[in-house]
Amino acid sequence: MWDSDLARAFDAVEPHHELSLLLPRGMVPQGLAAAAARASGPVPVGAGTGLAAIAADQLRAIVRELDHLSDAGLAIACQNFFDTLDSALVPTVEASPSASARAALLNRVRRYVEDRLDDPELSASSVAEALDVSVRSLHLAFAGTGTTVGRWIRERRLKVCYRELAHGSGERTVTDVAFRWGFNDVAHFSRVFKQTYGITPSRVVALARRAAAG
Repeated sequence: MWDSDLARAFDAVEPHHELSLLLPRGMVPQGLAAAAARASGPVPVGAGTGLAAIAADQLRAIVRELDHLSDAGLAIACQNFFDTLDSALVPTVEASPSASARAALLNRVRRYVEDRLDDPELSASSVAEALDVSVRSLHLAFAGTGTTVGRWIRERRLKVCYRELAHGSGERTVTDVAFRWGFNDVAHFSRVFKQTYGITPSRVVALARRAAAG
């Protein structure tokens, strides 16, 4: 982990394979920024290192699938990687919040997300930054809900999209609705919509139009 504003050098003592990912400063989550500023040496990511190992596997997968990812798919994959790594780098000595604190944070997160479902930049990192908490705290708040922050945001968006497609006048297309509610890749939207509801969004629109026609 390194900060380009700080003059540092890295010495390789043996042959190695290197993957580099450059992140604009404005997108750096809190944990990543703190880790880069500490410059405490390499972060171990071998077996047994938990979230750090998972983050390393995510980065390898992104590189492996790079030629097969759309811009939106790449953004989603990178955001998941940043969130995982950010959580992994929070010091383990950080106290876990109490049950009441987690419940209060969960309510704050849900209110914040509901008000911004149409924001395509909505993610665990952006929510954490807006609420001035760590990504790890968000994940802990959702730990007992059976879902994650990112999955819950997607589920809420899909539910709103289904309602609009099923009860709309038929004038808005699948693309219109998907983009209206934060999905910027229609193919990805159609895929997760069908996985969730067992029917394609275009089929929902067709049924709604048929019902409206009498």
